Amino acid sequence: MVKEILTAIWFCVCAGGPSPAISRPYLVTRLESSGGNNQEVQGVLNERATTFKRLQDARSTTIDMESSSQLRARMLERIRASLNHPATASAPEELPLFLSQTPKGDVQGLIEMFSAEAEKVGGQVARVNSSGEVREYIERLLLLNTGATVAVSNGPLVQELCIREWLLSRNTRVVSCLEVSDSIQTSSDSQFRDEPTRELRSRQQYRRLLLECDFGVTSADYALADTGTLVLLSGGEQHRLISLLPPVHVCILEPARILPALSQLLMHVGEEFYSRERPPQALTCITGPSRTADIEHTITMGVHGPKSLHVLIYSPGGDETLCNRVST
Repeated sequence: MVKEILTAIWFCVCAGGPSPAISRPYLVTRLESSGGNNQEVQGVLNERATTFKRLQDARSTTIDMESSSQLRARMLERIRASLNHPATASAPEELPLFLSQTPKGDVQGLIEMFSAEAEKVGGQVARVNSSGEVREYIERLLLLNTGATVAVSNGPLVQELCIREWLLSRNTRVVSCLEVSDSIQTSSDSQFRDEPTRELRSRQQYRRLLLECDFGVTSADYALADTGTLVLLSGGEQHRLISLLPPVHVCILEPARILPALSQLLMHVGEEFYSRERPPQALTCITGPSRTADIEHTITMGVHGPKSLHVLIYSPGGDETLCNRVST
């Protein structure tokens, strides 16, 4: 009788795993109090413990042999049974292959598509045909913010248009990039106010100056027509911080740098840059002004970047820009 009781209780414990509430000493005490012999109880417990270990080893071997797909099928079958849902006869049909429609067309078509897409996301696009029109556009922006500070990048196009020299000639407070500031020489009686020349001592100070700027003027390495996106690559022009920290970003873009879509950009960058020893470490894509809806799902502009984005598509005509002809 003792053996039958002990066997039943012990297998109940083994089926659900050892339980703190029904431990081996607990069973021994209860069975001894029922008149069982201690030696007999210990023998039965040892025998059942051996049997239990064999069962556990066999179960582990079975689980290891099952593939992940079999385990998944069993799990789903149990879920369907509990929900009383019958198994589907077959898997759902696969979705059709996504084919991106790359925009095609000439340069004029890409310009029009880029302009339309950039304006859809809040950017402002203008066509300019001369250095004078570039300055007139920037001049109108500066008139809306008297005493504004302008950060200017060292991009080849920005330097060709002599934006920094023109701003200094109109006594505008200018923050040049680090590379340009090292080579600037101004006289003590000059009215030009180039901030890095006078007070820039470290990159940390440079970032603080950019945070105080009202406008940032850069160029772009590339642009994507299908999304109205500007693309900035690291390693050349110092334009990433200038395009990010000031609340107004003015980008001067050459039409030849407008590509149809992202796939063409990746191919172009791969061919042009990744064949070199040191490819660009970062690729920044800018699609419209900064916007976020983190708070109560309300769109707020200018939280994580510029509040306003102006893209000047520069297609020079007969008017060639010369640095020795700075317009005032």
